[in-house]
Amino acid sequence: MKGAPAAPKSASHCFALNGNIFDPEVAGLDACVQTYGKSLSNADLYGPTYFEPMLKQMNNFCAGKSEEESQYNQKYNIMLILTDGAVMDLEKTVD
Repeated sequence: MKGAPAAPKSASHCFALNGNIFDPEVAGLDACVQTYGKSLSNADLYGPTYFEPMLKQMNNFCAGKSEEESQYNQKYNIMLILTDGAVMDLEKTVD
């Protein structure tokens, strides 16, 4: 007897690597590398591939930062793009 059919997959083109879209930050390079390693075991790569929504969300996230940065208070935003296919929105991505 077969079980229930698997639910169809849907692509999430933008997600927080740490799993928390409301607080997607990690502190330090070591935490970034650890979070990346953990996320690889949870990600299934499949298409189609759209970069434009991810770039918009990252730009909005960075623009929303209100902290003043100085030589002694530097922060970096890293966007990691994992893909296994052709970019379907290349024109929008370049724009």
